[in-house]
Amino acid sequence: MTPSQFKQRFREALPAVPTELDLGLGKFRDFPAERIAELRMTDHDKTFLAEAGLPEDAAPFLSFLYEPGIVLESLLTIDSSLGSEYEKYIILGNNGSGDPICIRQPEGIIVVLNHDNHMQEIFINSSLSQFAESLCLFQESINSGFKLDFIAELKRLDARALNEPAMWPEEYRLIQME
Repeated sequence: MTPSQFKQRFREALPAVPTELDLGLGKFRDFPAERIAELRMTDHDKTFLAEAGLPEDAAPFLSFLYEPGIVLESLLTIDSSLGSEYEKYIILGNNGSGDPICIRQPEGIIVVLNHDNHMQEIFINSSLSQFAESLCLFQESINSGFKLDFIAELKRLDARALNEPAMWPEEYRLIQME
């Protein structure tokens, strides 16, 4: 999936809302090119992030609003009280609980750190591009009334994202309960 295909697919997966309601759905955030260049991740994912960015908001309660001095910075830079092992986590955004969503370097994997559980690392996806596709799949599954089998699609896309502790299976279970 190309960056432009991601943006289009993500926007098409969003729920229909009356045009007079400006909910800000489908808005994307760009990230500073100079910071992207410094990241230790594949060139493909760097290009993807530079060209597509990430949605400001995405299900399940994820936010990628750009805050200068925080986003694409090391978690250790933001909170120097953490140990040096947190330098490898580069902040992309946060979930609805305020847990940071990060790129773990040098592997380039996407994780969330549970601040209520001593910064426990919870796996999201093996790469940024797989994360982008997972965002689309999650929203598409919701909009289909769960006819689209998100877990089967996730297994095809990134089987590692199903191994515990992992974000997607738990979030999918919770959203189906609503």
